[in-house]
Amino acid sequence: MLSYRLLVDDQDMFKRSGGGGYEYYGVDPRGAIVVVRPDGYVGVVAPFERHDALDEYFGSFMVA
Repeated sequence: MLSYRLLVDDQDMFKRSGGGGYEYYGVDPRGAIVVVRPDGYVGVVAPFERHDALDEYFGSFMVA
């Protein structure tokens, strides 16, 4: 079963906590596409403009 999640690197409304995750992990502030495998490992990280990277990643092991 596939699961989709959208995570946002943002602060709470009082700017007391949150944010900084993109910078800490080296993700472009505009965001990224991240595929996390069922075993918890990151399979691929790609900028939003490189959605074709998903085709390349999944095409490397899935049969059409």
